[in-house]
Amino acid sequence: MMKIDFNKLLKDKKLKVYFAGFSEFQSDRHLENFYKYLFNTSEKNINEDSSINFYYDVINDEFATQSQALNNMYQIALKRNLDLGFSNSNNTIFYNNILEYCKDNKFTKNDVFLVLKNFADYIIETLDFKPLFACYHFNQEFTHLHLVLKKAEPKNIKRKLNIQEDEDF
Repeated sequence: MMKIDFNKLLKDKKLKVYFAGFSEFQSDRHLENFYKYLFNTSEKNINEDSSINFYYDVINDEFATQSQALNNMYQIALKRNLDLGFSNSNNTIFYNNILEYCKDNKFTKNDVFLVLKNFADYIIETLDFKPLFACYHFNQEFTHLHLVLKKAEPKNIKRKLNIQEDEDF
């Protein structure tokens, strides 16, 4: 698979991203409930598109689909975050059109997985985040990437990713 220049795609608006800000965890219970939502462990978060959600254990450099992730990734990611402590981490969301980009370019399933992984890595590296875990939700109205991080502060995020204030999906 060819190397994708995400910076150029963002600059040329072929790939769109909207940074939704950071969310703080208020307690261990809040953190646990967030991971249940992230991994779609309850029926209220599951629909026909849940099976294509994409999970990426950044630390272990492993990725998986919904059913694979529930086998062990869920417990590993939750334990890692609980060990760190809820007050030492936060969550951010980047709405994006990455799946549309992959479909338009007719990527194979394996290529799509690599694009998703590489795009998450691109955001993490560009913004100098300290990631714990990443997840793409495709089962909601707008595709988005969750990044669970060691406590991060915004530092010129929109400028670094060439995001316009009025980005329209």
